[in-house]
Amino acid sequence: MPVYTGTRQDLEIEHHRYRCQNCARTFCEEIPFRYPGTRINERAASWISAFLRFNIPISTVQKITGVHWDTIKHIQKEIMDEAAADRMRELLMQGYRPKHLAVDEFAIHKGHRYATCVMDLDTGDVLWVGKGRTKADFSIFFHEMDMDYLSEVEAVAMDMNASYNALVSEHMPYAGTVRQGCPRNSQAGGSEEAQGQCKAAEGGRRSQG
Repeated sequence: MPVYTGTRQDLEIEHHRYRCQNCARTFCEEIPFRYPGTRINERAASWISAFLRFNIPISTVQKITGVHWDTIKHIQKEIMDEAAADRMRELLMQGYRPKHLAVDEFAIHKGHRYATCVMDLDTGDVLWVGKGRTKADFSIFFHEMDMDYLSEVEAVAMDMNASYNALVSEHMPYAGTVRQGCPRNSQAGGSEEAQGQCKAAEGGRRSQG
């Protein structure tokens, strides 16, 4: 964190480097005030974190602080992970279980790569994001998620071009599936159309039972 706005402040310190006599591996002693995973100190990380918590874009924070993009992105990811964990604890304390899910894919890196997202349509919460959009990529969701938390899912909406329905049937046979134009996760609160189709599928499944 600079003493004066627009003036970079560098800290030069001395620390010891060691070599193991058994395996010859070298390592340095820890710097107590360095923020983990970065080359900045705790105070600078707190400064950057304050900008990010006000939803200031990374590019703007970079111009203000002069800190590398990857470092700011690292801090942003920690903030998001912390918020997601807090939200999950809140829902678990309330005894909440998702009822209607949506699976969507979206482009990253200017459309050259893709990721898959799973949302709770009733709350708008993003439950999981994984790299890739293949069936194998989506299968990771069922291994990383607590399936007891998903034990009350009644219906899952997904893109008509996706092949995810087989995985849903395998891991959540109690849930119905809705093949439709995908709800597109840009709508943070989910898609009303997808919610309606999920509930219609749920009703049809109950009437058949």
